[in-house]
Amino acid sequence: GTTDSSSDWFHDNILDERIIDIDFSGDSSHFVFGTQSGKIYVYETVGQEPIFEYNQPEDVTCASAGPDSRYYAFGNQAGTLTILDVFQGSWWDAELGGIVTDVSFNGRGDHVVAGSNNKKLLLANVSSGDELWRTSAFGNVLGVAVSHRGENIAVATDEGLAIYYEIQLDNQPPVAAIT
Repeated sequence: GTTDSSSDWFHDNILDERIIDIDFSGDSSHFVFGTQSGKIYVYETVGQEPIFEYNQPEDVTCASAGPDSRYYAFGNQAGTLTILDVFQGSWWDAELGGIVTDVSFNGRGDHVVAGSNNKKLLLANVSSGDELWRTSAFGNVLGVAVSHRGENIAVATDEGLAIYYEIQLDNQPPVAAIT
């Protein structure tokens, strides 16, 4: 534990402008943050240099890390959701329009939900980028949260809170008993 005010690590690149959002991977081995200048950085919690950097021209509006240290997601001011695969050094994009306001992985890390201020809500497979669905929420999306399997999706909007149920992600292995 730290007993004084000194830090073990410091990022001070003035060209990045403000840091907008930050999140740790579920295993706490890595973290991701996005900046106002449009940069995304992935660092190991013990490393001094980023293991992955991604540059794009729009302000980052939200960032999220998956449960392991492989997948990261962010949204931007132009309405684009981007999923990064740092193992493959690849990414995919989905256009939501408006401004992407929040993004969240389910606990397994195989699906991601994102929302925007133009009432769009998206559920997609993390590794393939395939959309399970895209819908209009009942208000401008302010925040999203996803359960472990992904079957329950909480969506906060400027009109209230809704829970969506996704049966495709609620498949459980059958229970068999031999008598």
